[in-house]
Amino acid sequence: MLNDPSEKMLERARYRLRKEKTVEYSTFFAEELDNIEGTFDHILCLNSFHYYVDQPLALTHMRNLLKPGGTLWLQDWNRSGFFTIPNKLIGWLSPEHINTRSLPELKTLMNSAGFSIEQEDEWNYRWWKFLFVEGR
Repeated sequence: MLNDPSEKMLERARYRLRKEKTVEYSTFFAEELDNIEGTFDHILCLNSFHYYVDQPLALTHMRNLLKPGGTLWLQDWNRSGFFTIPNKLIGWLSPEHINTRSLPELKTLMNSAGFSIEQEDEWNYRWWKFLFVEGR
């Protein structure tokens, strides 16, 4: 199942995965995924984790949605290094809730939610800093 609350994003996914006949698509918000625990083989969380108000609860929820042995791939902004300055500016100027994490903070949160860390990475793109964690 491929889930995204944005119909436009799902349109792009349907186009890109048009040759894959076994993919199901849905537009649930994360909070609406309660009744399908143990359903997903993989969860991809790309550049959205910083918007989640209750990040520990979100990770626990993702863990419960995965089948045993399932994988979470999480990529997001990284609050470390020079990016701390732009991150503060974004936080002050954005009307949305933003809570970026450093790689050690995210790994601690994921471990607390029951994930074991399989891979991790950090990199810069111009003045932006990113992180990636794979948890099982």
